[in-house]
Amino acid sequence: MKVSWKAVSGLEGRSAEIARKFGLNETTATFLAARGEGDEDLALFLNSDSVEWPDPSRLPNMDEAAGKIAQAVRSGKKILVHGDYDVDGLMGAAIWVGALKALGAKVSAFIPSRFEGGYGFSEASLKAALKAEADLVITTDCGTNCGETGERLLSKGIDMVITDHHLPVPTMQPGCAIVNAHLVEGHPDGDLCGAVVAMQCALRTASFLKVDLPFEPFVRLAAIATISDVADLTLKNRMICRMGFRTLRDGPNGALSLMFRKAGPNQEGPVRSRDVAYYVAPRFNAAGRLGDSSIVLDLLMERDTAKASALLGRLEGMNTERRKLQNAVLEEAEAQAMSLKERRAIVVGSNGWHEGVMGPVASRLAETHHAPAFAAAFTDGVGKGSARSWGGVDVAALLAEAEDLLMTFGGHRSAAGFTVMREKLSDLRKRLNLSSLLDSIGEGEDNSRSYFPVKQDRLEEVWDALGIMDPFGPGNEEPYIGVEGLAPVSCRTVKESHLIWNVPTPEGGSMSAIAWGGLSMGFNESSVGKSRVVVGKLVPEAWSRGVPFYLSIEAIL
Repeated sequence: MKVSWKAVSGLEGRSAEIARKFGLNETTATFLAARGEGDEDLALFLNSDSVEWPDPSRLPNMDEAAGKIAQAVRSGKKILVHGDYDVDGLMGAAIWVGALKALGAKVSAFIPSRFEGGYGFSEASLKAALKAEADLVITTDCGTNCGETGERLLSKGIDMVITDHHLPVPTMQPGCAIVNAHLVEGHPDGDLCGAVVAMQCALRTASFLKVDLPFEPFVRLAAIATISDVADLTLKNRMICRMGFRTLRDGPNGALSLMFRKAGPNQEGPVRSRDVAYYVAPRFNAAGRLGDSSIVLDLLMERDTAKASALLGRLEGMNTERRKLQNAVLEEAEAQAMSLKERRAIVVGSNGWHEGVMGPVASRLAETHHAPAFAAAFTDGVGKGSARSWGGVDVAALLAEAEDLLMTFGGHRSAAGFTVMREKLSDLRKRLNLSSLLDSIGEGEDNSRSYFPVKQDRLEEVWDALGIMDPFGPGNEEPYIGVEGLAPVSCRTVKESHLIWNVPTPEGGSMSAIAWGGLSMGFNESSVGKSRVVVGKLVPEAWSRGVPFYLSIEAIL
């Protein structure tokens, strides 16, 4: 789908008003003016510390769950924390293990394998609980719909508390305490990711035990989970992220600090959401994608710097392998997607694909085709797949419309998982492409995007403004800028695909402007010039010769 670009305009009056009232520069004020909010909301946006932390007790079934956990702690019962292999589930497991240890509980953890147990509380989970001789199982980021397996656990005399944020299926909940905002339609905490729900329950449990649980260690993990799980960046979630980011690089958790100092180009300045989304989260996810996510929990619990460094080395090796697998599958998936007649929803699948990379493959397909994407890896006729949203479409709701074609499914608006038989894939593709849920991203809406015109000499001001606006994600999308007057002195082609222009800066240094896959986008070495508007985003640059960023090019007008 061809994208048409238009410059943001008409905000001068409101921008000047915001600049005066809040003492901000012109660029930041313009970004804020585009939000269309009043002064009261903008004040909360700019000062996230003034946003009130949500009351843990307002989550459904919270007091029943917290009371049960508190009693288990008092009685010295064995507690098994059941996490998940994605970042949200791993951060939630680390929060529960850390909190329960601080409360004096007997606690161990189980992180299921993507390939053996699969998502959620499964047969493998039941076996793990029995092996651990657990008296109580606490789930995080899963369990709401574990139905039959959960009932089997309960029948063996093992109690259960579920902390989760996935959409409930009415007929599939086990008979135990389930802390999940989505059990109540329109609940104000429906925007919280699984790790934050776990943190809320841990805080409430501590209050039952009359113990002051340290707050800061857990909000760091909650912030990572919020960005990694692509949660809506409401004022509440923005507050959680801003609070958690402050000590990720230099905080008391040596393993996390080490990771944020090593992963990605932004190794010195304040942590931003891009550091989490593009560098840290993929490394955490790589472990689960290749089958050994327990290494992440080990890393988060490790306080010895040398041991943490060794674990990071292993994690980096896994991430390198994950990238190779992902690139190979993506090439095939893209070719398959391009051959489809209907592409309102991209539905692809094949034998031989690695199921551990279906999530990022679906995500890339969604970005490329501007449509929700569903990718499945088939083994012996059974496909395990991942779905990723585009344009605000609820992929969990889409899958629910095709429930009769699926073996299993679950998830939330932005991301979901499913299992489908090979012979049903074509029917699934047809069903999803006909869904009325896709009407909101029709031709008349999604093919138009806006950019903020800026001069090259204001780019550092833009960079600082982005730091104020961060974190970015659903509800606070990172703005595109259109830079005028770039005069590159050279251009080179990298890997027969990418174009990199070297552009002098007004201060005497230089900046890179990079079109990833630029040749396939129709660009050439002379595409960037003083008469063109170069549209893109500013991205951290590790080897800067003048500014701490480069311009990642989306379009040249």
